[in-house]
Order: sequence, then structure tokens, then C-alpha cells
Amino acid sequence: MEEHIVSCNTFDDQEDVAKLFAKYDIDVLPVVNNDNCLIGIITSDDIIDVMEAEVTEDIQKMAAIRPVEGSYLEASVFEMAKSRVPWLLILMLSATFTGMILQNFEDKLLIIPALTAFVPMIMGSSGNAGNQSAVMVIRSMAINEITMKDFLKVLFKELQIAVICGAALFAVAMIRILIFPPHVTLEIALIISATLFLSVVISKLLGAGLPFVSLVFKQDPAATTTPVLTTIIDVVALLIYFQLCVIFLGL
Repeated sequence: MEEHIVSCNTFDDQEDVAKLFAKYDIDVLPVVNNDNCLIGIITSDDIIDVMEAEVTEDIQKMAAIRPVEGSYLEASVFEMAKSRVPWLLILMLSATFTGMILQNFEDKLLIIPALTAFVPMIMGSSGNAGNQSAVMVIRSMAINEITMKDFLKVLFKELQIAVICGAALFAVAMIRILIFPPHVTLEIALIISATLFLSVVISKLLGAGLPFVSLVFKQDPAATTTPVLTTIIDVVALLIYFQLCVIFLGL
């Protein structure tokens, strides 16, 4: 019987090599060239630094920062700024859509000014909910717990989680709105709470789904999901909020 020997090629990505150590629970990995000739070995001690670097890179990408070589203190100020500016500019420009929505409903907000006070809470809660799902899915993808074939399974699971989280926020928001200022009518309190519920559910589904979309387009989910998700969630949350206000308050 021919025994299968786990090895890596000299041109393999270091992240793929790290996954081999984790998958097969090995201490030493042979390195071969294209002719399948042994040219060296990698030990588990060697791979620890690689795994640490890959995790650091993924965290930087999820924060919309281009990965920077070396440690934080060693990197130059200009290099650090250059790694952050591109996505900050993109997010700033994409926030234009949020401003357009607010401007479109500006006259309606003047009728009931108290509605404006709850916009930060709605947008913040929706963004946090979406990021929670995105981080969980992206990390699970990174360690091969989730693949493309698990898309529907992940989406259904996140839907269940989203309904529970949304219901909890609905209940707490109702109590908070009715007890603490600015005081509003029961109808407005219901609209705000319903917006939170719907926004959280949609945000979590988006957070779970966008990493898979990134894979379809052969992009790194860690690098593309979070910045895009932030913009989409802000727009969706505001549209839900103002449309409910228009429908039920007749604004």
C-alpha cells in the first residue's frame, strides 16, 4: 500500500501551508519543488509566526486597512496613513448616499423633529449586527469551517439568530423609548422598534451573505466585506425607517 505523504510546494502560499499544519496536526512538513524533489522542511515553530502574521493581516483588512509590513511601532507614519486613506475616502464618498436620503426626508423630519434623535441608534445597532455576522463568517471561512456549499445553511442559521437578536432589540427599544426622553407617541415607538427589528435581520443576512459574494468574484472577504457592508446597512436602515414613517404616520 502506498502511503500518502503530506507536503507543500515551494510556490504555495504561506496561509495554505499553515492550513495544512492545522488540518493534519503535524509537527514537520516537507517542502518539494515542481519535480517533487525534497528541498527542505517547515516545522511547527516556523509556522506559528506565519499564522500570527496571517491573523494580523485579516484583522487589518476587516478594519478597512491595507496590510502593513512589520510591527506597528516599526512602520512609518506615512506608510500607516497610506494604508488607511484609500478606504476612508471610499467610505466618505459612499456616505453621500446616506446624506441624500436624509436630505430627501428633511421636510418630513421637520414635522416631527424627535424622529431625528433615533437615527444614530438605528444606524449604529444595524451596523453592529451586520458586522457581528460578517466577522463570524469570514473567520470561519479563513479556517475552512465554511465553504461555498454552506451558503444556504449559513444564511438560514443567521436568519434564526437575527430574528432572536431583532426581537430582543425591539423589546428593549420599546421600553427605552417610552421611559426616557425624547418622549414620543406609542405609534412612533413602535415604528422605531420595528425599524430596529427589520434592520437587524437584514443587516445580519447581508453580513453573512457578502463574504460569499466576495468569493464568487474571487475577492478576499476580509478586505471587501466590512467597508461595503457599512455603506449598504446605513442606506437600508434609513430607507426602512423613513418608509415606515411615511406609511404609518402619513408624512
